[in-house]
Amino acid sequence: MRDEITKRVRDLWGKYSTKIEEEFGLESTAIPKRIMMTENGESPSLLGGRIQDETLYLPESLAGNALLFAGTVAALCFEGALQTRRICDECIKDLSMEFARQQLGKREQAAWTRMWEKTYHPKYVDGILVHSPARTYPALFRLMGVDGLKGIVRDIQIVERYKMELSFEEYVDYLESRIRRFSTALDRTALHIVNELLNNPSSNLETVSKRLGISPQWVSTRITKLRQRHILRKFDVVRFSRIGIRMFNLLLGSEAEEGEPDRFLAQCPFLHSVRPILSGSMHLLATLFVPDNPRSIKAIDEFVSILQGLGISALSQEVISSGTSDCFDYYSPEESSWRIPWDLESVQVNRIHKDGLASALPRVDTEKLSGQPVLDELDIRILAAIRAGANSVSKIRKHLKAGQERVAAKLRDFREIGIVSTIWEVHNIGLNEHVLVTTFDPDLGESIAAWVQRLPRSIVSFNLKRELTLISSLPTGGSYGMTWTLRPFHNDVLVMLLDNPTYAGRPFPVDLWDYETNRWLSPRNAIVKWLDSTR
Repeated sequence: MRDEITKRVRDLWGKYSTKIEEEFGLESTAIPKRIMMTENGESPSLLGGRIQDETLYLPESLAGNALLFAGTVAALCFEGALQTRRICDECIKDLSMEFARQQLGKREQAAWTRMWEKTYHPKYVDGILVHSPARTYPALFRLMGVDGLKGIVRDIQIVERYKMELSFEEYVDYLESRIRRFSTALDRTALHIVNELLNNPSSNLETVSKRLGISPQWVSTRITKLRQRHILRKFDVVRFSRIGIRMFNLLLGSEAEEGEPDRFLAQCPFLHSVRPILSGSMHLLATLFVPDNPRSIKAIDEFVSILQGLGISALSQEVISSGTSDCFDYYSPEESSWRIPWDLESVQVNRIHKDGLASALPRVDTEKLSGQPVLDELDIRILAAIRAGANSVSKIRKHLKAGQERVAAKLRDFREIGIVSTIWEVHNIGLNEHVLVTTFDPDLGESIAAWVQRLPRSIVSFNLKRELTLISSLPTGGSYGMTWTLRPFHNDVLVMLLDNPTYAGRPFPVDLWDYETNRWLSPRNAIVKWLDSTR
């Protein structure tokens, strides 16, 4: 038995070592001279196994489990190739586990992932960001294949080469950012499908098929693959303006001595997301969703006044109209990249503004349709379930104890009156830079909003004074291109580089709906606690 196990380990170790060297350029540790079977739970390093003094220690329970046996050997072999004191243990372990997963067959990979999830629980970083490697790395593989893991390993090698260190917090932050920067190519068919769905979210397979001249079955197959690779995402959204919840953008500057201003938002009951501003005079952009009642709305003005009293730049803008535009005119399927002619765009934006052409072009934004429909308890619970990610009658029913017909009727009514709608989003196609543009000149704002329809992706928002807030997602180098293009208006426009958003994860305000008055209540205690924390 011992001879058989020794042969199995050495055969697997030799195979994995060769693959690690060929695919990653790493040299793994030599084949262990001795293999020792231990009792389960003896100081495990990785799935109960470890290498020490040229001896491989494996728990006895692995001997009869081919999946765990091969996976553990693969992971330990890869761990040996990456071993360094400068990189946190979590990073080394995650990369080793993912390498092992990729060496298994499809069925075995699914079983390995389930075991991975049970063995290594998600960890929270800064109370918001969740590190769940058993979900992150398989998702990365679906997007990038083996190149995803190779790219991260190359970065880790650079850290080691320059004798830098990578703590757990730094590793999670790096991984989150790195995954966002991975991009995948779209061929011409995929490009047409993505473009059609983004511009016509309600289109069904037959409609897309007729417009593109390909079979519904092929459209369905391509959409499924695009969703599996995390390029296309389909989900339902609750249109907050239709149920009396107002949206605000907050721009906050930095403090001279006291640290980061985002600490003032930590207890904000209305916080939706925060985006750090990487360049410019402001420090961050925050988005708030505020139930429409006098006390809650007044709290926003009080918050701004408190910060201004502390010498911090603070600006609040309520979003009255907004919209999103997607354009693939400058995407080349042949080159798998974006080619934006910024010289030409500079001419176009100047012409639109100089000749007053904005009114002649389609609008990106539409006014927020306010409303206060009569909502019962089931209505509120359904909206909360949708907000939590349920996008079908069956998924909603898992959250609720309600009959299928009743839920289906409610959902149908919500769609008809515009409270709930389905949207598509596209990700991981090379739009890695994000730019924030603001202007207090209404005419210039209209011109810029009309012009950005030519760019890959833009979110346009206006306040009551028709002052523009624009977020544009651009390919590498696009932030410079945007800044250069808007240089003639530098006295009236602020152009700032944005980081990726962090979402606060505030739940749908179920407890604030007053069924008797059909109005939102104010979370008075939470508001007092929030404002007191800023003083």
